[in-house]
Amino acid sequence: MKKTALFLVALGVAIPLGGSTQALLAQEEAPAAAGQDPLFRTLFPPELIMQHRRTIGLNDEQRDAISRLISDLQGRVLGLQWELA
Repeated sequence: MKKTALFLVALGVAIPLGGSTQALLAQEEAPAAAGQDPLFRTLFPPELIMQHRRTIGLNDEQRDAISRLISDLQGRVLGLQWELA
């Protein structure tokens, strides 16, 4: 939320000064790529795992455990988002 507000303020200041919106967007995306989690490339998205559960031999117990973990995580993330707002 704060990043968005800061970006909008910077955009509002840069446009009247003749700045390029594409350059601003590129600057906004650069820190996100640089700060990316190093494990991101080594983990599979849960949706991909569930789509191929038969192929990888996922049993019902494992599938249910993954579903519970995802639900728990979504609840915690939502709570943190409300705290940050």
